[in-house]
Amino acid sequence: QEMWGYSIAAASEGIVHRLVEEFQVEPGALSTEAQLAEFAAGRFYIFHYTYQFEYMLDGTPCQPWNIGDWSLDKRHFNQVSPAYPLPQPPPGANAAGVWLLNAWNEAMGSIPSWPSKQPAGGEGGQVVQTLYGRRRLDWFSRHANGFEQEARKNPLIKRMRGKRYSCAAGAGGADAQRVSAELQPTGDMSLAGEPRARWGAMNDPMQGPTCPVDACLFVNLRGKEAVAHADGSRLTVYESVYTARSREAARHPLWSCEAAE
Repeated sequence: QEMWGYSIAAASEGIVHRLVEEFQVEPGALSTEAQLAEFAAGRFYIFHYTYQFEYMLDGTPCQPWNIGDWSLDKRHFNQVSPAYPLPQPPPGANAAGVWLLNAWNEAMGSIPSWPSKQPAGGEGGQVVQTLYGRRRLDWFSRHANGFEQEARKNPLIKRMRGKRYSCAAGAGGADAQRVSAELQPTGDMSLAGEPRARWGAMNDPMQGPTCPVDACLFVNLRGKEAVAHADGSRLTVYESVYTARSREAARHPLWSCEAAE
């Protein structure tokens, strides 16, 4: 608002400005090849970061008002500091997105007291959500065309839509008490009386082998983030690595389900 306020006030007072075309650039995932060529050549003085970089894992840029599997958007960090280091973009991301990601990591890595860092490999501790897994945000799955868009384009959602399961808590077992579950075609999920649970695709490499890319769903149960590995006739629900105490804790099933007859 302050930008537009200044422009209106300057115009009202007849203040004349000299336009410096290379003063700044505002690239995004959908920037043109011509703009990116000038960016790579170092033409611009300032990188005005406002547009987000949204990519699917295959490097396809998302159209406006969509969230990608990989989502570099400053608005994710309005209330928290991003955790160092941020993951690199998928192959095929444009030069501006790669430059911005590396600039963020360079800046955070240069500050010894940076307040948020990912646990080092092999160490315990909770994984901090940064650029992956944002596509499953509840607002996206409830957006007017959010789940329908997934259902049209995502092979896993097409295959899982309407599936019914018989589930047992934890690792299950032959004598375990079982409840019914259904991945409803609307994007809702019924499981043990959970009110208004949601499900959808979760292509998030950070979840690890318990929920591999292209076979992973998100499940929102009572506002708690979980993921579900769709493996043939089995569906195994785990706590998300972003809410579990550690990666090890996220490897223990919350529910073990078999396809209903």
